[in-house]
Amino acid sequence: MLVEPVLDRLAAVIKKGEAMVRSYALDEFGSPILDDRQYAEWRSQALALLTGVFDSGHTYTDVFRSQVGNTSKKYYVDIGLGILQAALEDVRAGYVETIRELAVAEVFSGFLEQADHLLQNGYSVPAVSLAGGVLENGLRSLATRSGIAVKDRDNLSSLNNKIGDKGLYSRLRQRQVASWIEVRNAAVHGRFDDFNEDDVAEVIKGVGNLLSSVA
Repeated sequence: MLVEPVLDRLAAVIKKGEAMVRSYALDEFGSPILDDRQYAEWRSQALALLTGVFDSGHTYTDVFRSQVGNTSKKYYVDIGLGILQAALEDVRAGYVETIRELAVAEVFSGFLEQADHLLQNGYSVPAVSLAGGVLENGLRSLATRSGIAVKDRDNLSSLNNKIGDKGLYSRLRQRQVASWIEVRNAAVHGRFDDFNEDDVAEVIKGVGNLLSSVA
Protein backbone atom coordinates (compact mmCIF):
# COMPACT_ATOMS: atom_id res chain seq x y z
CA MET A 1 0.00 0.00 0.00
CA LEU A 2 1.22 3.50 -0.78
CA VAL A 3 1.02 4.95 2.73
CA GLU A 4 1.72 8.62 2.04
CA PRO A 5 -1.25 9.18 -0.33
CA VAL A 6 -3.56 7.46 2.16
CA LEU A 7 -2.23 9.61 5.00
CA ASP A 8 -2.68 12.71 2.87
CA ARG A 9 -6.25 11.74 2.00
CA LEU A 10 -7.18 10.99 5.62
CA ALA A 11 -5.65 14.28 6.72
CA ALA A 12 -7.60 16.14 4.03
CA VAL A 13 -10.92 14.58 5.06
CA ILE A 14 -10.18 15.36 8.71
CA LYS A 15 -9.34 18.96 7.81
CA LYS A 16 -12.56 19.23 5.81
CA GLY A 17 -14.61 18.02 8.79
CA GLU A 18 -12.85 20.38 11.17
CA ALA A 19 -13.51 23.32 8.86
CA MET A 20 -17.18 22.37 8.66
CA VAL A 21 -17.47 22.28 12.46
CA ARG A 22 -15.80 25.70 12.79
CA SER A 23 -18.23 27.26 10.32
CA TYR A 24 -21.50 26.09 11.87
CA ALA A 25 -24.31 28.54 12.73
CA LEU A 26 -26.84 28.45 15.56
CA ASP A 27 -30.58 28.11 15.13
CA GLU A 28 -33.15 30.04 17.17
CA PHE A 29 -32.80 27.52 19.99
CA GLY A 30 -29.02 27.78 20.12
CA SER A 31 -28.42 24.41 18.43
CA PRO A 32 -25.60 24.17 15.85
CA ILE A 33 -26.63 24.03 12.17
CA LEU A 34 -24.42 22.48 9.53
CA ASP A 35 -24.75 22.75 5.76
CA ASP A 36 -26.57 19.58 4.64
CA ARG A 37 -24.76 19.35 1.33
CA GLN A 38 -21.31 19.81 2.85
CA TYR A 39 -22.08 17.24 5.53
CA ALA A 40 -23.33 14.64 3.02
CA GLU A 41 -20.24 15.16 0.86
CA TRP A 42 -17.88 14.85 3.83
CA ARG A 43 -19.60 11.77 5.25
CA SER A 44 -19.60 10.02 1.86
CA GLN A 45 -15.94 10.76 1.23
CA ALA A 46 -14.93 9.62 4.71
CA LEU A 47 -16.88 6.38 4.51
CA ALA A 48 -15.56 5.57 1.04
CA LEU A 49 -12.00 6.20 2.21
CA LEU A 50 -12.35 4.02 5.32
CA THR A 51 -13.89 1.24 3.22
CA GLY A 52 -11.06 1.43 0.70
CA VAL A 53 -8.32 1.38 3.32
CA PHE A 54 -9.75 -0.98 5.95
CA ASP A 55 -12.46 -3.03 4.11
CA SER A 56 -16.21 -2.74 4.57
CA GLY A 57 -16.29 -5.06 7.62
CA HIS A 58 -13.51 -3.40 9.60
CA THR A 59 -14.33 -1.89 13.00
CA TYR A 60 -13.48 1.64 11.87
CA THR A 61 -15.76 1.37 8.85
CA ASP A 62 -18.61 -0.26 10.76
CA VAL A 63 -18.47 2.21 13.65
CA PHE A 64 -18.36 5.19 11.31
CA ARG A 65 -21.32 3.89 9.29
CA SER A 66 -23.42 3.16 12.38
CA GLN A 67 -22.47 6.12 14.60
CA VAL A 68 -22.11 8.95 12.07
CA GLY A 69 -25.69 9.42 10.94
CA ASN A 70 -27.13 10.67 7.66
CA THR A 71 -28.46 13.92 9.16
CA SER A 72 -26.12 16.88 9.49
CA LYS A 73 -25.42 17.17 13.21
CA LYS A 74 -22.30 18.59 14.83
CA TYR A 75 -21.88 15.71 17.24
CA TYR A 76 -21.88 13.27 14.28
CA VAL A 77 -18.95 15.18 12.82
CA ASP A 78 -17.16 15.08 16.19
CA ILE A 79 -17.60 11.30 16.35
CA GLY A 80 -16.47 10.90 12.76
CA LEU A 81 -13.39 13.02 13.30
CA GLY A 82 -12.40 10.84 16.24
CA ILE A 83 -12.67 7.71 14.11
CA LEU A 84 -10.75 9.26 11.22
CA GLN A 85 -7.99 10.48 13.55
CA ALA A 86 -7.62 6.99 15.02
CA ALA A 87 -7.53 5.54 11.50
CA LEU A 88 -4.83 8.02 10.47
CA GLU A 89 -2.70 7.05 13.46
CA ASP A 90 -3.06 3.35 12.64
CA VAL A 91 -2.08 3.92 9.01
CA ARG A 92 0.90 5.99 10.11
CA ALA A 93 1.95 3.20 12.49
CA GLY A 94 1.66 0.58 9.74
CA TYR A 95 -1.32 -1.34 11.11
CA VAL A 96 -3.38 -1.47 7.90
CA GLU A 97 -2.23 -4.62 6.14
CA THR A 98 -5.29 -6.86 5.98
CA ILE A 99 -5.74 -10.54 5.31
CA ARG A 100 -7.54 -9.59 2.11
CA GLU A 101 -4.50 -7.66 0.86
CA LEU A 102 -2.23 -10.63 1.55
CA ALA A 103 -4.62 -13.00 -0.23
CA VAL A 104 -4.99 -10.71 -3.24
CA ALA A 105 -1.22 -10.35 -3.53
CA GLU A 106 -0.85 -14.13 -3.50
CA VAL A 107 -3.53 -14.57 -6.17
CA PHE A 108 -1.95 -11.91 -8.39
CA SER A 109 1.43 -13.56 -8.04
CA GLY A 110 -0.05 -16.91 -9.06
CA PHE A 111 -1.71 -15.44 -12.13
CA LEU A 112 1.53 -13.80 -13.22
CA GLU A 113 3.35 -17.11 -12.82
CA GLN A 114 0.71 -18.67 -15.08
CA ALA A 115 1.22 -15.86 -17.59
CA ASP A 116 4.96 -16.46 -17.59
CA HIS A 117 4.40 -20.19 -18.06
CA LEU A 118 2.14 -19.51 -21.05
CA LEU A 119 4.76 -17.24 -22.56
CA GLN A 120 7.54 -19.81 -22.10
CA ASN A 121 5.41 -22.29 -24.02
CA GLY A 122 4.82 -19.95 -26.93
CA TYR A 123 1.37 -18.60 -25.97
CA SER A 124 2.19 -14.91 -25.89
CA VAL A 125 -1.35 -13.63 -26.57
CA PRO A 126 -3.10 -15.37 -23.63
CA ALA A 127 -0.05 -14.59 -21.49
CA VAL A 128 -0.27 -10.84 -21.99
CA SER A 129 -4.07 -10.92 -21.75
CA LEU A 130 -3.80 -12.58 -18.33
CA ALA A 131 -1.16 -10.09 -17.20
CA GLY A 132 -3.43 -7.28 -18.38
CA GLY A 133 -6.25 -8.63 -16.25
CA VAL A 134 -3.98 -8.72 -13.21
CA LEU A 135 -2.89 -5.16 -13.94
CA GLU A 136 -6.48 -3.91 -14.17
CA ASN A 137 -7.47 -5.53 -10.89
CA GLY A 138 -4.36 -4.16 -9.21
CA LEU A 139 -4.98 -0.62 -10.45
CA ARG A 140 -8.62 -0.75 -9.37
CA SER A 141 -7.57 -1.90 -5.91
CA LEU A 142 -4.93 0.82 -5.64
CA ALA A 143 -7.35 3.53 -6.76
CA THR A 144 -10.07 2.39 -4.35
CA ARG A 145 -7.70 2.18 -1.38
CA SER A 146 -6.49 5.68 -2.13
CA GLY A 147 -9.94 7.26 -2.25
CA ILE A 148 -10.14 7.66 -6.03
CA ALA A 149 -13.64 7.31 -7.46
CA VAL A 150 -13.67 4.26 -9.76
CA LYS A 151 -16.50 3.47 -12.14
CA ASP A 152 -17.34 0.14 -13.77
CA ARG A 153 -16.68 1.63 -17.21
CA ASP A 154 -13.13 2.70 -16.29
CA ASN A 155 -10.68 0.76 -18.44
CA LEU A 156 -6.95 0.29 -17.98
CA SER A 157 -6.07 3.61 -19.58
CA SER A 158 -8.51 5.64 -17.51
CA LEU A 159 -7.37 3.91 -14.31
CA ASN A 160 -3.74 4.65 -15.19
CA ASN A 161 -4.57 8.29 -15.87
CA LYS A 162 -6.53 8.72 -12.63
CA ILE A 163 -3.75 7.17 -10.56
CA GLY A 164 -1.04 9.16 -12.33
CA ASP A 165 -2.98 12.42 -12.02
CA LYS A 166 -3.42 11.73 -8.29
CA GLY A 167 0.34 11.32 -7.94
CA LEU A 168 0.21 7.76 -6.64
CA TYR A 169 3.09 6.97 -8.96
CA SER A 170 5.40 9.07 -11.12
CA ARG A 171 4.73 10.26 -14.66
CA LEU A 172 7.51 7.95 -15.82
CA ARG A 173 5.74 5.00 -14.22
CA GLN A 174 2.48 6.17 -15.79
CA ARG A 175 4.09 6.11 -19.25
CA GLN A 176 5.50 2.63 -18.56
CA VAL A 177 2.06 1.37 -17.58
CA ALA A 178 0.63 2.97 -20.75
CA SER A 179 3.16 1.03 -22.84
CA TRP A 180 2.10 -2.24 -21.17
CA ILE A 181 -1.53 -1.40 -21.87
CA GLU A 182 -0.70 -0.83 -25.53
CA VAL A 183 0.91 -4.29 -25.79
CA ARG A 184 -2.10 -5.86 -24.11
CA ASN A 185 -4.52 -4.00 -26.40
CA ALA A 186 -2.56 -5.01 -29.49
CA ALA A 187 -2.85 -8.67 -28.46
CA VAL A 188 -6.55 -8.46 -27.65
CA HIS A 189 -7.36 -6.71 -30.95
CA GLY A 190 -5.28 -9.00 -33.12
CA ARG A 191 -2.47 -6.58 -33.98
CA PHE A 192 0.15 -9.30 -33.62
CA ASP A 193 2.83 -7.46 -35.61
CA ASP A 194 2.83 -4.63 -33.06
CA PHE A 195 4.53 -6.65 -30.29
CA ASN A 196 6.81 -9.62 -29.70
CA GLU A 197 7.61 -12.06 -26.91
CA ASP A 198 10.13 -9.71 -25.33
CA ASP A 199 7.41 -7.08 -25.04
CA VAL A 200 5.13 -9.58 -23.32
CA ALA A 201 7.90 -10.63 -20.94
CA GLU A 202 8.44 -6.98 -20.06
CA VAL A 203 4.72 -6.56 -19.33
CA ILE A 204 4.61 -9.57 -17.01
CA LYS A 205 7.74 -8.52 -15.14
CA GLY A 206 6.66 -4.89 -14.98
CA VAL A 207 3.19 -5.68 -13.65
CA GLY A 208 4.70 -7.86 -10.95
CA ASN A 209 7.15 -5.17 -9.87
CA LEU A 210 4.46 -2.50 -9.89
CA LEU A 211 1.99 -4.46 -7.77
CA SER A 212 4.74 -5.42 -5.33
CA SER A 213 5.67 -1.77 -4.85
CA VAL A 214 2.12 -0.55 -4.25
CA ALA A 215 0.68 -3.49 -2.28
